[in-house]
Amino acid sequence: MEMGASKLMMSNKKLFLKKILMELDEDINDSEYNILNDLIDNIDIIQKYSIREAAKNNFISTASISRLCYKFGLSGYSELKFFLKSEYEKFIEKTYNDNLSLKNKLYLIINSFEDNYKKTIDYINENELKEFLKLIYENKGISVCGSGLSEVMAMYFSQRFQMAGKRVNFINLNAPSEIYVNQLKESSSIIVFSKSGNMQNISNKLNIARKNNVKVILITSQKKSKILDEADITIEIYGNNKSRDKNDKISSYNSNVIILIDILVELYIENIKEQAID
Repeated sequence: MEMGASKLMMSNKKLFLKKILMELDEDINDSEYNILNDLIDNIDIIQKYSIREAAKNNFISTASISRLCYKFGLSGYSELKFFLKSEYEKFIEKTYNDNLSLKNKLYLIINSFEDNYKKTIDYINENELKEFLKLIYENKGISVCGSGLSEVMAMYFSQRFQMAGKRVNFINLNAPSEIYVNQLKESSSIIVFSKSGNMQNISNKLNIARKNNVKVILITSQKKSKILDEADITIEIYGNNKSRDKNDKISSYNSNVIILIDILVELYIENIKEQAID
């Protein structure tokens, strides 16, 4: 087992040396190649590996090592050691991730999702959550809506609560205003799902709701948005609303919303059981 690990380490160091040489714009001579190879071989103790010791072991002068540093665009030996150590650690991490089985990659993603679920709980204002739960427990006329992918969240909210015995009306925001107003007549509150909080059609429909004395609950990822001021209660969900690039971590916003809905349903069912006992 140890021999296998040792061979793997040697293989990684050889691959790392090739990577470094490919990325180096300058040509290097045999002596410089040998010193670079030696430094990478001793990468685990490189911080304690002095320039005099490296020069002695490779039968070259310290000035030759300094010239190698300059070819990397570095000011000296200490900077070269730090550079090699840092780049090697990145290389090993990438190699490890590339070799992970699909199942292990799934576990890593799940762990990221779990962290984001906890961040969502941290983001939520407890007083507003209590007020929201009270509204769900006590109000008979609740409607829910959303636009785009958030419409799917709204439908899921409606169906999950109806399965738990709580009537929640799903409202289609694309319906004509007359139909929308008629649907609102049965509602004392409306729950709005909008990740960005900046959809114009939602803003227009919420104005109508407010004019009809309907309480507005906004579920969003944005602290600042056009419709935030129109909401009586805001439940903030952790998530990145900006377009993602390759360096962004997974925000799992949609998954965060689904988990929150399931939690709300569980709390609602617990409340019903407690009332039955009382």
